Amino acid sequence: MLCVYLALSKKISIADLGAVIVLIGQFLQNFTNFINQINGIHGEALSVHSAMGYFGLLAEKREKTLHSVDTVNFKNVSYAYPEEETSAVKNISITLKKGETIAVVGKNGSGKSTLSKLVLGLINPTNGEIKIGNDPMCDVSYETLYKPATAVFQDYVHYAMSVKDNISISNCESPLKADDACQLLKNLGITFVDENSNITMQTELGVEFGGVDLFGGQWQQLAIARAAYREAKIIVLDEPSSALDPLREAELYDTFKKLCENKIGIIITHRLGMCMFADKVLVLDDGEMVEFGTKEELLKNNGIYAQMFQLQQGLYAE
Repeated sequence: MLCVYLALSKKISIADLGAVIVLIGQFLQNFTNFINQINGIHGEALSVHSAMGYFGLLAEKREKTLHSVDTVNFKNVSYAYPEEETSAVKNISITLKKGETIAVVGKNGSGKSTLSKLVLGLINPTNGEIKIGNDPMCDVSYETLYKPATAVFQDYVHYAMSVKDNISISNCESPLKADDACQLLKNLGITFVDENSNITMQTELGVEFGGVDLFGGQWQQLAIARAAYREAKIIVLDEPSSALDPLREAELYDTFKKLCENKIGIIITHRLGMCMFADKVLVLDDGEMVEFGTKEELLKNNGIYAQMFQLQQGLYAE
């Protein structure tokens, strides 16, 4: 406005006005870039601060060897995530036994995934105690704690490597032979990998390095095969059929049952059909264990499980 006034007053020429307008535009652009750079530096400084905090953490001294994996015993276990006022799971007391499969159900945010992480030892309870056999979990070395466990999570990883390596990476100490791999996939009912098809055990996967990309359900089937290949005594399946179509899911029911045989099995699911081959059902609500027992017992109690069952049943009943 000042420049326009000066130009109208003939104190500056039209050429001067044009030059000033161009300079003002360049100044605004440079000033915006300067502010964005300050914002970027601030974000990087926060990342460095977090990294320095991580490097400053003291190493845990956990040297005890795990002796038995026959039971996992929860005693008044609670867990609250950092900077959260409420606990994700509250006062859970339960004993998981070898050869027993437990289905964990509940609405979103009820603490199902948190419970699975506690079973695997990925997080330590805020209150209470977890024992594997007679050994407190918080005293057992991570090497011996994680070795007998395996899991299939909802956010399974897409490894940019061959099909064979995608499976055998779960147990690098035991090289995977081609015949064993084919038999494993056959036992699991995984048919999209075949020597006569365009996807074989040697096919490189992942578009990052020019490999073949798979459908979501196929990636999930590989994650299930990876879990099956690992010789584990504790197996956690967190929504293991979330990316599978109904027909494929029905075919895999028997597979999941075989996976959990003679193991401590935990199945986190929203689909109550997955509970049909579980020995018992654990119902969580707002982080608390509100029901626990066989499917028949919970249906008779007419509680949360029975309500969920009737709702899902109503979707398919005429």
